[in-house]
Amino acid sequence: MNKFIASAATALFLASAQITFAQSISASNPESLTNMLSESGYPAEIVTDSYGDPQIKTEIDGTKMDINFYGCDDGRNCRDIQFRASFDTSGNTSLQTLHDWNRDFFIGKAYQNSQGYSVIEHAVAGVDGMSRYTFDRILTRWTSAVESFKEHIGF
Repeated sequence: MNKFIASAATALFLASAQITFAQSISASNPESLTNMLSESGYPAEIVTDSYGDPQIKTEIDGTKMDINFYGCDDGRNCRDIQFRASFDTSGNTSLQTLHDWNRDFFIGKAYQNSQGYSVIEHAVAGVDGMSRYTFDRILTRWTSAVESFKEHIGF
């Protein structure tokens, strides 16, 4: 009977591990991110950026944003991601406003790009086998930060 219980426990553990692995998010598997985004109701399209690395185009709560991949080997086996949203503020957001954001907020680095857009980015290092729960929590916090940033810059 003890062997049966041990075998059953082992089988349950292995099944649980397979389910966890199947639901894991990994920068080396961009489709795992697009699947999670799609399952959450967000459009998601994988394109290739100017460096030949994957990039996901998505829209969350009416805001277009990108998920960029870093630490890639020839466009594959990426290790890190970065969320990015840009807002055409025509250079009308003061650098002090962006500095204040960087000082006061934990999620998102803000700056003005060469076209005068106000940009917010958030890097996530080591996205390899991350649970869906953890990724969803990061995505929720990112989405909240973007909404706060838009309010902060008056967009």
